Amino acid sequence: MDAQLREQQIASHTGLVHHVARRFRGAADYEDLVQVGMLGLIHAVDHFDSDQGSSFSTYAVPSITGAIRHHLRDHSTSIKVPGRLQESAARVSRAVDQLTQQLGRSPTVAEIAQLTGTSQDSVLEAIEANHAHTTVSLEDEQSPLGSLGIIDSELEAVETRMAIRQALQALAPADRSVIEQRFYQGRTQSQIADDLQISQMQVSRIIGRTLTQLRASLGGI
Repeated sequence: MDAQLREQQIASHTGLVHHVARRFRGAADYEDLVQVGMLGLIHAVDHFDSDQGSSFSTYAVPSITGAIRHHLRDHSTSIKVPGRLQESAARVSRAVDQLTQQLGRSPTVAEIAQLTGTSQDSVLEAIEANHAHTTVSLEDEQSPLGSLGIIDSELEAVETRMAIRQALQALAPADRSVIEQRFYQGRTQSQIADDLQISQMQVSRIIGRTLTQLRASLGGI
C-alpha cells in the first residue's frame, strides 16, 4: 500500500477508534484511549489482507480494542468507577444517613432524590456504584457485572467464565432473575421493581447483596 492510500485509510477510519474508545470511557483519560486506539488502527491498516474475505472494520475493531485493553492493563490492575459516580455515590450515602436519622427508617428513593436534588434514576445509579469499588467486564466491556472487581485479563480465561456461570447458578432463583434482568437484559431498576411489585430501593438492596455474594464466591479467581 502506498503512503497516500495508507494515510487515507487511517483518516477515514478514525471514527471507528472513537467508537471503541467510548466503550472504555471512565477507565482512563479519553484522549489517551483515542491515541492508543489509533496505534491499533495503524497496526490494522498495515496488516489487513483483503483476500481473507472480511471487511476492514471487522478486522480493525479487535486490533483497536486489544491496543486499548493492553494499555489499561499496563497502567492499572482495575478499571475504576468514574469520578462523577464516586461523588454522586458519596452524596447519596450521606443523604441516606441523614434521612435515616430524621425519619427513623430507611428512606425511599424519591426522598433521597428530593434531598440530593437529583433524579431517582441517578440515585439508583449511585447506589449501585456504592456496591462496586471497581468496574471491569465479565463477558465484554459493557457488562455492569464488572462491579465484581475482577481483573480484565483474567476474565478472558475460559475457567473464569465457567466460574461466573456457576456462581450465578448458585444464587437463589429470585436473586439470579434480578441480576440477569438488570445486567444482561439491560432493564432499569424501576422496571424490575414494577414487575416484582416491590420498591426500587428493595431492588437496589437485592442487587447490592447479590453482588457481594458473587464477589465472595469468585474471590479465589
